[in-house]
Amino acid sequence: CRMEILVAKSIYENIRFGKENASKAEIEEAARQATAHDFIMQLPNKYDTVVGESGVQLSGGEKQRIALARALVRQPTLLLLDEARSALDNTNEKIVQEALNQASKGRTTIVIGHRLSAVQNAHQIYVLDNGRVIQHGASGSGKSTVIQLLERFYDPMQGKIFLDGVDIRYLNIQCLRSSLGLVSQEPILFNLTIAQNIAYGKENTSTEDIIDAATKANIHHFIQQLPEGYETKVGMKGVHLSGGEKQRIAIARVLLRRPKIFLLDEATSAMDFYNEQVVQETLEKAETENSICTSLIIAHRLSTIRSCDLICVLEKGYLVENGTHADLMKRCGAYYRMTVHGSIL
Repeated sequence: CRMEILVAKSIYENIRFGKENASKAEIEEAARQATAHDFIMQLPNKYDTVVGESGVQLSGGEKQRIALARALVRQPTLLLLDEARSALDNTNEKIVQEALNQASKGRTTIVIGHRLSAVQNAHQIYVLDNGRVIQHGASGSGKSTVIQLLERFYDPMQGKIFLDGVDIRYLNIQCLRSSLGLVSQEPILFNLTIAQNIAYGKENTSTEDIIDAATKANIHHFIQQLPEGYETKVGMKGVHLSGGEKQRIAIARVLLRRPKIFLLDEATSAMDFYNEQVVQETLEKAETENSICTSLIIAHRLSTIRSCDLICVLEKGYLVENGTHADLMKRCGAYYRMTVHGSIL
């Protein structure tokens, strides 16, 4: 059984997708085995919570545990784990690994992975030639929650969030979200043309504006080289494009809207070194050209955050430090420890 993407339905329906006639008790038992039950019960709507397209309202670790529950509800004899933890930070990786260890008991498990920690306890290990391992560091906890709170998927139980001195609960939610431009780790593209994907969500967009946004996103030259240019169909979820190409098209879509706040949620964390550099340069260029725009970058790679005006360090959901890279290194606190110990790469 292989983990699949989540759909814009409730948690119950997502888990039941693995077994249509599954009872409520079976679904909750599968969630317990996947160590997902406790966090689900803390949500306001619990199992009836709608997760959004591709599980956008959940963190990477939460999505993966729900996907694991979906696999377990079928009670498979063979569990196939295809890079099941590769896009997670250190904290979520440990949580998901514990769930995977629990789920693997009593059944044959095939693990496809590039991290040593994913395979070191296996009975047999097969190493593929010409492989390559890139180490990823850990971030603090609570990063996905920051995005969800800013976009008002839910409101904080304690405390307040202010934008320009105004409590965001008093802002028109449509106006609030239209002023935010989110670039996430998993860009959502549709089986439409490149032009339609860039213009998606913004009606009556001119060709000139689309090309301008693509140029700013450092993707125009690539698009021009395609036989059908901007009329090229990208395939479902952008299957015909590389990770870097998909991400730059997603950035062009955001730039077209001219948001007041960029939300960059691990925008380069799942990329190889080359594509990370290309996309990082694109993001920095976009931030520079739109000087009135504020950028909120959620990341765990030092290369992504060291040049920021203000770095906020989260541990277990709490803000423990903030300052510039130089300031935080001088303090020898949490940020310094993560940098020195390789938790921030």
